[in-house]
Amino acid sequence: MNASVRRYALPAALAAGIALASVVDPAGGGPRAATGPVGADKLVHAVGYAVLTAALLAANRPREGRRRVGAALAVTLATAFGAGLEVVQATLPARTFSLGDAAANALGALAAALLWRRRDPD
Repeated sequence: MNASVRRYALPAALAAGIALASVVDPAGGGPRAATGPVGADKLVHAVGYAVLTAALLAANRPREGRRRVGAALAVTLATAFGAGLEVVQATLPARTFSLGDAAANALGALAAALLWRRRDPD
């Protein structure tokens, strides 16, 4: 396996895990109700997409002067992936489309990129 394939193995595995978790029928046979004031599920979404974005950033390793573009690309990819999964969920009987979940995905991706940029600025 060449180096670039190996570099993207972790983000691909994370994306596959997120996709699987997004389409599998949740325990109880129906959509889960949100828990807590904002919903603990939103925290799970944010953390999951933060980890996916961090893995994309680590795999991409944009060179000096291109880190902003790399961060924007990682956030865009993770956010689009999450939005796409929400659309897929709208077609599944045991799942529902949630704009709140999509927003939590995007916020998690953005938080990861901001933390990464703070750690490794141009």
